Amino acid sequence: PPPPNPPDKSAEIKCKKKRNSKNKKKKKRNPKNKRKPNWLELPEDVWFLILSKLKTIDIIENVQKVCTLFRNLSKHPSMFKTIDMYLPDAFNCLPYDVNLMIRYAVDRSAGQLDDIYLDYLCDDETLMYIAERSPNLRHLRLGQDIFIGDEGLIEAVQKLPMLEEVQLIICSFSDKTVEALGCALPRLKSFSLTQVGSKKLHFLDDEDALLGN
Repeated sequence: PPPPNPPDKSAEIKCKKKRNSKNKKKKKRNPKNKRKPNWLELPEDVWFLILSKLKTIDIIENVQKVCTLFRNLSKHPSMFKTIDMYLPDAFNCLPYDVNLMIRYAVDRSAGQLDDIYLDYLCDDETLMYIAERSPNLRHLRLGQDIFIGDEGLIEAVQKLPMLEEVQLIICSFSDKTVEALGCALPRLKSFSLTQVGSKKLHFLDDEDALLGN
């Protein structure tokens, strides 16, 4: 009998090509094969904007421990132009010295500190530490449970001629201290004081403070 016809190799090649093309299409359609975004590839200025929204304690205690990029960003002085040391009730029993953490943040600011909010346990020595290293400070906010006396506050603000705003939140300072603050701060534009045990908020502009009203 005559030998069987040999298989058509060109037809086999065409079939393989069709199969391969179908498999490629399936791979493209498969969401598992999509490249996941690498958030670390975001520009540093974007990450800086995001991280700068966090409180200072979070930057020091958490952010700089995440990765090399975050650690490098956390060392930049601009990250500490604003120092927010507000501590919620959950932080009342902290395993570290709050004053040391404040000083650490001030050192990181490298003289660029513009706005600071101190709350819980901050003392006279730390406020003076801030004043001596922050010649450009314009906004000072003092919250409740601080260990800052009248004399310590006056002595510190005398080293901060650029101060434009002072907020004393649930603090007990004497009327004479308030008058002294106005006299010591030629650029003062806004002053507010919330008395202990009172919800009444007092606002004074620079002229009122200077006149002792």
